[in-house]
Amino acid sequence: MSDTPAPPLAAEHANPARAIYGTILVMAVITALSHDDTVTSAQLIAGVLATTFVFWIAHVYAEVLGNRVEGGSGMPTLANIATAARGEWPLVEASLLPVLCLLLGVIGLVKTHTAVSIAIGVGVVELFGYGILAGRRLGLSRGGVIVVGVVNGAHAGYPFLAATPGSCLLNTSSAAGIYGSAGIAIYAATKFAVRGLTESLDGEWAADDIKVRSLMPSFIDTPLLEASTTGSNMSVRQSVTAAGLEITPVEEVARAAWAAVHGDTLHTVVGKTAKKLRFAARWMPGALRKQSKRARIDRGQKPV
Repeated sequence: MSDTPAPPLAAEHANPARAIYGTILVMAVITALSHDDTVTSAQLIAGVLATTFVFWIAHVYAEVLGNRVEGGSGMPTLANIATAARGEWPLVEASLLPVLCLLLGVIGLVKTHTAVSIAIGVGVVELFGYGILAGRRLGLSRGGVIVVGVVNGAHAGYPFLAATPGSCLLNTSSAAGIYGSAGIAIYAATKFAVRGLTESLDGEWAADDIKVRSLMPSFIDTPLLEASTTGSNMSVRQSVTAAGLEITPVEEVARAAWAAVHGDTLHTVVGKTAKKLRFAARWMPGALRKQSKRARIDRGQKPV
């Protein structure tokens, strides 16, 4: 990477750092409020929106005040306030998709606890997307985005987690973090990094009553499966299906996320493929190693 400083993430109109912050905030509020079994989806939405707008106003005030102190100027103008408000708005935007998920409970399509699971699952996906956006703006590779995004997310969320009794940080690892496969060396290495970070933080943050957990899914039924595989006209979905592997529904991942946050399992393996890989890695590592080598030779893969 170059030594040239990257553009700040707080640039007006496009602020993935604030969106990440907002997503973590929303997920923390939903998790904290949903501990009460009597809470309704409408009350959750009210809590999320009220908290988000209060934090947004506080950040706008802090931004305007900070610029005034730094610049030594007089009273802030409406233009200064509007610029700060637009720059901090991604914090509010990050709450919209989780709120829409909670609306499913308000209109009666699903029960409140199901709406909460879906909202948390969507929040995880949002964090992944915002992390990629932030990484691209910093000029990071995909591997760098995965690791640095998780580290930054943990750093940003820590104060809120520490202030919330019984809180939990849920990281998204992968079945690739169970055993490294041929052809995905860098990706597997980053997911092992997420796994190790989860284990370390779970010990480090225990004194603050913060649990740290990870999800380790296999192939999830998302639009990412429509991408082409390297050196082939087949999509990832077609390749996975042809190999006889299972594609995990998004709803199953959401349920696993809920169980991970409220349970004691450090790494939650999601999907039949991931569970088979975990079993093989523990009880048949030699056979798994031979299979990985054979697959690489059969596909004529080059080292990553």
